[in-house]
Amino acid sequence: MGDDTASSISPARDWSDLPPDLLVSVLRLLLETRDLFACAAVSLRWRAACAAARQLGLWPDKGPYLIYSSSDRDAGTATLRNISTGRSFHATLPDNPPFRSRYVVGSSRGWLVAADEQSDLHLLNPVTGAQIALPRAHTMTGRRRTTTRRNQPWFFPANKTRLYLYEKAVLSSDPSTSDCCTVLLKHRPWEHLSFARVGDDSKWTWLDSNEHCDHYHDFFFDDGDGLFYAIRDSGDIHTIDLSGPRPVIKVVFKFRSHSTFYTRYLVRAPWGDLLRVRRLYGTPPQQDNPEGNNMLDDDMGEVAADSVDLDKETVSRVTNLRDHVLFVGFNDTFMLPAADFPRLAPNCVYMTDDNTEFIYHNPEGSWRQLARVNLEDGSFNDLSLPDSLLDWPPPVWFRPSSCSPQIN
Repeated sequence: MGDDTASSISPARDWSDLPPDLLVSVLRLLLETRDLFACAAVSLRWRAACAAARQLGLWPDKGPYLIYSSSDRDAGTATLRNISTGRSFHATLPDNPPFRSRYVVGSSRGWLVAADEQSDLHLLNPVTGAQIALPRAHTMTGRRRTTTRRNQPWFFPANKTRLYLYEKAVLSSDPSTSDCCTVLLKHRPWEHLSFARVGDDSKWTWLDSNEHCDHYHDFFFDDGDGLFYAIRDSGDIHTIDLSGPRPVIKVVFKFRSHSTFYTRYLVRAPWGDLLRVRRLYGTPPQQDNPEGNNMLDDDMGEVAADSVDLDKETVSRVTNLRDHVLFVGFNDTFMLPAADFPRLAPNCVYMTDDNTEFIYHNPEGSWRQLARVNLEDGSFNDLSLPDSLLDWPPPVWFRPSSCSPQIN
């Protein structure tokens, strides 16, 4: 009878053969996002099954997250708080160095760009724990064609250089799934740009081909045409082609702003429009003010958005984001449909603090603006966050790389 019973048992089936919707039902039982990504790393079959679920938009937890260091966790742990669901999970990151000692200046394609205490930059994946070293700061030099003088960033002691030098970084792709990932870095002096190809370049290449390659504010990589788009303090918009042997920079929109006091962001809206956002930083609370930890102050600043038509060379004010939400800060500027994310308010801009001038002078123990502004009426709202949130490293928005459609 034992042999008959054994012969009647069906062979075990690989769970990766389950339909994607049923597979995701199983994955939803996992408690942490890192567990979900670990499934994709088990084997090629498991990775393919998880990729199918992502392509169908069935991945359980898409963020967006606020990533920060929490006082109730050790220095090597990053807290990722989903601001749509209110749920948090904690990721133990490589301790060389601990997360709390890093300066995060970029959040792009599922990776953080962070400088350690020696001012060396690394790509850091808070989900997988992977880390990739980038070229050293001292390799960052350039020469303008219009002058004979050499441009070099001003260096401070190693632990101070990162606060002065680095301002923002954006990736062209996820380096874990792409053979060609380029990091574009904004840095001082004069808000120049330099780039490096992950795994290929041992130094930074400074984009200083003409006198207008400076005072950049924000930039993003367009998957559609393979170009970086960058906006300057004047409102000019450039395209940057890094696919060939030499960088090609073109002015695609010429605009002379009456004020350069604004910080400008640039994003491609889901419906195809090019949007720019203007932000005027508010006045931080006084350090000796007992209410100085209040996220809302009388002067919270100003935020406005415009749609840019490159063909007609026109700009028009935007107060309706078609029920989308926009995120700005050290992250690559992005938008999400509010209908897909509970608790997110449509037609609002969610902001983290990327005021590098203030951060340079007040690296720790200082106020960090975390707020939401309604574009329709200009009202500001504090983002409710735990008291355990620390101000270093400055909190940033983060999206796992699985949320990007090109990840397979």
